[in-house]
Amino acid sequence: MGDIVLLEQEVNPALSAALGGGLEVTALHNHFFYDNPRVYFMHIGGSGSLEALAKGVKSTLDAAAAAPKADTFAGTTPSASDSIDAAPLEPILGKPAQTKDGMVKFVWGANHHHARRDDGRPDGSQHVGRLRRRSRCGSRRW
Repeated sequence: MGDIVLLEQEVNPALSAALGGGLEVTALHNHFFYDNPRVYFMHIGGSGSLEALAKGVKSTLDAAAAAPKADTFAGTTPSASDSIDAAPLEPILGKPAQTKDGMVKFVWGANHHHARRDDGRPDGSQHVGRLRRRSRCGSRRW
């Protein structure tokens, strides 16, 4: 199981190749509004021999690579009504925001000072992307 990152025009050929190659497509989604080029994440899975799975993945990647590509990508900017104001979020999150074109970005765990903690691990770097989802009484917590 895994996921493949695709441009919008690669989705249909890759999806068809994955299904034709005996793989399961368990999700197709994007992460961002207003992204350009549009990028999609296709989750694939399967069971069977290593050779059969490898052939299915290769045919999926080959189909994506063969899809026609646009020569240029025009950027888009969110409308003023969709822009995010970072000012009320910064005191709540306790960090300054990075803002660009109506979007806001907060960064945690990217300490580039190479500081060491008492346990000898780089400060914060081991926690990037390691939020665990736990279920308690049917609700999700991060």
